[in-house]
Amino acid sequence: MTGLAAAAQLAALISIVVTVGLFAYTQVTTIRAGRSQAREAAVLEVLDALDRITRRRAWPTVARLWHKPELDYALLVPRLLVGLPKRDRAIATWLATQVNLMNAASTQTQVFKVALEASSRIANWHIGEVPTSWFESAVRAHSPRKPRGNLRVLMTSIAAAAGLVVAGLTASAVAGVGAGLAQLRVRKAADNG
Repeated sequence: MTGLAAAAQLAALISIVVTVGLFAYTQVTTIRAGRSQAREAAVLEVLDALDRITRRRAWPTVARLWHKPELDYALLVPRLLVGLPKRDRAIATWLATQVNLMNAASTQTQVFKVALEASSRIANWHIGEVPTSWFESAVRAHSPRKPRGNLRVLMTSIAAAAGLVVAGLTASAVAGVGAGLAQLRVRKAADNG
């Protein structure tokens, strides 16, 4: 192989490596841009909901009697779940806890305060001032603790055993009735025959 042929092969190899590298870079950049757009769209949905709620608060009380701001936020939770990457889904879970707080609020002013706080937190997360770990710890703090005592385990076991016994007795009774009916049919056929 001559020096010219070796140089041509080296140039071809370099061009292949550069082409593959550019392709990979373009793909990574496109994926990141898509994720960023989905994240921004989700945050804008939350801010739009707050905007709608705030504008409705300016309406007379009679005009907004049947409007439930918490419904707007409850409908945002699935959108956030779809729009956020897996590592940021704690934000949607946290928003669901805020919807629960809105539902528990006794006045529309309290509902508005919770909505304002939720929107502010999510907007601050989007610009980088609140880390995702804050939402994860808030969800953990809000999650009810499940008691795991021996009595609970015993009661669950007793209920399961009782269910199995009832199911077994029911199956035996059905089978016994079926067998009894079959014997009656056989006797009746023998008596008639």
